[in-house]
Amino acid sequence: MQAIYRKYRPDTFDKVYGQKHITDILKNQIETKNISHAYIFSGSRGTGKTSCAKIFARAINCLNLQDGNPCNKCENCMSSLEESTLDIVEMDAASNRRIDDIRELRDKVIYPPTKLKYKVYIIDEAHMITNEGFNALLKIMEEPPKHLVFILATTEIDKIPQTILSRCQRYEFKMINAKDISDNIKYILNDLNRKMDDDAIELIANKADGAMRDALSILDQVLSIEKENITKQDINDILGIVDNTGIFKLVNSIIKKDATEVLDNLYTISHNKPVENVMGELLNHFRNLLLSKNGLDNIRQNNTQYNVEYNAQSELITNRQIVESMSIIIEHQKKLKQADNQKALLEILVMRLIDYIDYDDLIARVNTLEDKLKNIEQNGIKINSSQKLVEFDEKIDKNIEISQKSSEKAEKSDELSNKNDIIKTDEKIDDTDEDEIVENEDSFVKLREVLRDFDKIPKELANDIKASLDNDKLILKTNQLYMYTLLPHKKVIEQLLKPHYDFKVLDLQIDDGAEKKANENVKKLQNLFGNNFQIIEK
Repeated sequence: MQAIYRKYRPDTFDKVYGQKHITDILKNQIETKNISHAYIFSGSRGTGKTSCAKIFARAINCLNLQDGNPCNKCENCMSSLEESTLDIVEMDAASNRRIDDIRELRDKVIYPPTKLKYKVYIIDEAHMITNEGFNALLKIMEEPPKHLVFILATTEIDKIPQTILSRCQRYEFKMINAKDISDNIKYILNDLNRKMDDDAIELIANKADGAMRDALSILDQVLSIEKENITKQDINDILGIVDNTGIFKLVNSIIKKDATEVLDNLYTISHNKPVENVMGELLNHFRNLLLSKNGLDNIRQNNTQYNVEYNAQSELITNRQIVESMSIIIEHQKKLKQADNQKALLEILVMRLIDYIDYDDLIARVNTLEDKLKNIEQNGIKINSSQKLVEFDEKIDKNIEISQKSSEKAEKSDELSNKNDIIKTDEKIDDTDEDEIVENEDSFVKLREVLRDFDKIPKELANDIKASLDNDKLILKTNQLYMYTLLPHKKVIEQLLKPHYDFKVLDLQIDDGAEKKANENVKKLQNLFGNNFQIIEK
């Protein structure tokens, strides 16, 4: 029995999926008899290069042309379809790559066609020809006979010498989109009188990754099942594909940094599955998260399913985390072939993903600190001065003690000396008076508890923040520095607070009063210690 991809190979340009930008040009050239002596068809595997070359060879020799397409009924077309003509030659450059093979070809092409109008040579995998072979081929292309047409097909256009490229018309074949592949599969299933679930068809189309031939090869394999209706699960079992639900659980546990849960989910989804497939599906999942996070759901794989799940999970992770995770996966994919224990390599991979998420939190804190120092420096304080760190450390500690004692006295007396009005410089500079405490503080006790328990932001922020309810809006005010920490997690914080407070919108604002006092405190420090000092972060 003939393979499906061969049985259903397109026999006209109109039946070629996803390459209309090429087929329209070729049809017009044939109709106007503007035929070039050499063509290069380049692109990914399974995108229709060889099929178009065969159709083109028949069309330029067809006796009854149909709108630029071969009729596939005349004597010339039939001889081509039956591969009985000597005037259309297909050769594989992988096995005919030597200079002797090309010289033999050169000796043959000078003779006119025996029966057809054009003598056509279709050379597959043209990039495999040796440099000497290309030099010999160049001699033919420089002064080709009028009856000769070359069609070179390649997946690696960069390996074709420029001297050859400059003498050919080049056509780049695109990867075929999933919808076109799905439409072709449905047509074939209908012709074969077989049934398959729509999500199963979509899975095959996505798994083919833009290659129609790969999709039809998978379909051929799947149709060997003696089953009335083929489901998505059948395809998962046959191809060893990891279920999407399991991948979502695994990535959720990675984001939560729960190593036990990560390994448990990993063992569940990888049971009896090739490690290569697990890594591939994990990489594809992070790619889909990247597309979803940036509003590109339409080009994401599995684009008709899991929309809500992808969008929700993408909110829990940054673009940089997604990209770095993809890089880590690709790095381990490269190591897979050399690994003696592939399961162990997979376990190392997921643990590294957890480790990166932790590391990313550290980077976020460092970035917050850098922004804080820049803000201080903008107020006239020089950072990283030549003053000795030890001397300054002793000085600042002494003044912190003074500040603490002064604060205690201030509770009894509202008078502060200019020198003792020093703000504690720990992770933040704070000069909050009693009258600045959040209005109706008792109402927001739960809010502060929630913020303290949220490990993505400093616990000190909960003490510093001001909260108020304005109709359907929950307003949180803090200084500019802490605002940098809050903003990336706004949506998550909103979801955490909604069970406890009746609001529709969470609004984050900079507290101008806090910013003003912070600037005043900076000036007090500057007046006390001078311009030449370091800021110590503990």
